[in-house]
This record gives sequence, structure tokens and C-alpha cells, in this order.
Amino acid sequence: MQAAALSGPSNEALAWFETPGLPAGFYKQAAAVVAARGQRAEVARVLARADAATLEGLSDGLRARRSSAKAFEGTSETLLRLATTAPLRRAALALLDVAGLPPTPAALQRAAAVSRDSSKDPAEREDAVFLLGLAPAPPLELLDPLLDPREPEAVSRAAARALGRVKGEQVGRLLLARWRSMTPAVRSEAADALQADRSRFPMLLDALAKKEVQGWTLNFNQKRRLLMNRDEALRERARALLDAAPADRARVLAAYQPALRIQGDATRGEQVFRASCARCHRKDGNGAEVAGDLGTVRNRPASVLLTDILDPSRAIAQNYESWLVETKNGESHEGVLAAQTATSLTLRREGTPDVTIARADVARMTAANLSAMPGDLESQISVAQMADLLRYLTAR
Repeated sequence: MQAAALSGPSNEALAWFETPGLPAGFYKQAAAVVAARGQRAEVARVLARADAATLEGLSDGLRARRSSAKAFEGTSETLLRLATTAPLRRAALALLDVAGLPPTPAALQRAAAVSRDSSKDPAEREDAVFLLGLAPAPPLELLDPLLDPREPEAVSRAAARALGRVKGEQVGRLLLARWRSMTPAVRSEAADALQADRSRFPMLLDALAKKEVQGWTLNFNQKRRLLMNRDEALRERARALLDAAPADRARVLAAYQPALRIQGDATRGEQVFRASCARCHRKDGNGAEVAGDLGTVRNRPASVLLTDILDPSRAIAQNYESWLVETKNGESHEGVLAAQTATSLTLRREGTPDVTIARADVARMTAANLSAMPGDLESQISVAQMADLLRYLTAR
């Protein structure tokens, strides 16, 4: 019934939103339709009754149709006021980001004070750093110290993400100088930040060549941006550094054959799964739904699973290809195709919210010829750990 209601004329979305007694999830979807319509008066009426789910719905609708952002002009003060309330703070800030609305100087001053205050709740500091990143010129002198490993990880991640909004090589030097002290989650944000400006791509490749950055610390999407770069010189250099030759994969597979003869431990294997696989895969209710549920591979021979794990690009599972979608306004998004409708498609990727894109806004869409699964798991999993992981995956 909800799908039927939302399939009606889009000008009925506001009326549905203002109808009392409907399921909470429906109001979020109705708000998304209002945002996509891009009518300023309708957006104002929804914001007047906003809760966290409503704000998330507005963000979803605006992501799907960025051309509707003009309807949010003049709402910056309202969203900043909503962001002072803990239950609404994160959703309001996310909508500010999607709408492209810069925060006021007073809001930035408050955010700077909160970000430095170690007595504040880490989640509040994280959101303050996020707000700083929305400034026209995020303050490097404030964000740099927040990358220190003594800071809460969430705060450091937010600082790395905010730094990615700043153009130029200075940010690249700053991030690479702190690379070795970053936790994996912060490193992932830092790698995205390095690739947010084309001038920093050569810096990252230099660091890879000097072994200052290890290839296995980059996730699939970060490697894909290098291996499939439009700049031919960058692309060829990246492939020399990151693209393993078939002979190299064969040597790795040969080195891991003893794992098939070791009696692994399923309990230890579950810990290996949580550390190296759960960011994308699910099993027994644990993990993420980016890629396939590994509960379905229990009957596969361990030798086949070993090949799938160590040479994932040899055979990419149908429906789990990674897609690159470029939009008409110059943005690019990548991920696994999580859902489709007649008018939109949704991409899912590791560690970030799903992105919904209107089909009318798609300029080009291509499937990558690489698996989204890391092709160098031998850097993270030993032979003994592989035996444990195979035991966990095949245990009944």
C-alpha cells in the first residue's frame, strides 16, 4: 500500500506527509519525494515538522535529484538550529551537506570550540568537525591535530573527511605524514581525501612506490580510482604498482595450499571473518550486506573457496559487480548495484550510506572488470588464519 501511494502523482506527497497515523518509514519516503520535487514552499512545510527520519528522507530525495537544491536556499539557519538538538543533529548536518549550504560564521566558531574540547562527548565532537568541513575554507590548523591517534577514532575520521574538501597538495603532505599512525578506519577516510583532488593522485602513487603507503591499506574503490584513472600516465603507473600479474596470483595460491591440509578452528575463523570479511559480507547474522551472504557457500569445496578468496577477479559473482556511475553534473559514484526502480538506481559500498541516483541524471554507467573484494588478502591473513577461516565458512 505504501508503494502504491508513493507511485501516485508526486504532488500528493506533501498531503501524505501531513496525514497523521501512518507508519514512520512512510513519512521518510514521502519527504524524499517532496525534496526531489524541489518546491520551496513544500520543503519549508516539511522542515517545520521535521524529525530525524524526515531529515534523512529529504537528504535521500535531494541526493537522487541534485537539481532540486534551489528549493533549500534560505533554510541554512533552520537546519543549523535543528543541529543543536542531539537527536536531530546528525541528520540536519547531512542535509546541510547535500544541499550545499555553508554554515554561518557563528556556527563555525561554536563548532571549532566543541571540536577542541576533549571533555565533550566524542559523537558531539565528530559532528562539530563535520560542520567545520562544510565551511568554504576548512581550517587546516584545527583539523590537523585531530588526526592524532590519541584522539577518538570518530573525531579523527571526521577530520580526515573534512580535509578531503580542501584542494591542493598541502593536505596531501599532511595526510601522508600521519599515515603510519592512523587506524584502518581513519586511513580509509584519508585515502578518500587524498583522491578528492586530482593534484594529489601523483603524491599517493609516489607514496605507494616508496612503500610509505601499502597497497593493501587501500580498499577496492580507492584502488579502482587509480587503476581506471582517465589519465593514461597515472593509470599505467598505478597498474604497475597495484595490479598483480596472473603469475603472482598463482604463486600466492601455491603458497596457501597448506591451509587446505591444516585442521582449522571455526571459532578462530569467525574472528578472522569479523576482522577481514565482515565489512562487506554477512554470515550468521554478522557483517554488512555490500556483497554476498557467505552462509550460502557452506557446501563449496575448500579448495574452490581458497581460490575465490585469493584471486577474486578470476570469477566475479553475478549481481556483485562493482559499477561506476557518472552523473550529468560531473559527480561519480561507485558501488554494488543494491536496488533499482524504473526511475532510479541505488549503489552500495563499504562503510558509507547507500547512494540513490535518478536514471535521468546518469551520464554514463560502466561495470568494473575487477572484483570489489580485495585482491591481496594474503597481506592480512596468514596461512594458519586461512585454514581457520575456511573451517568457519564450511562448518555446519
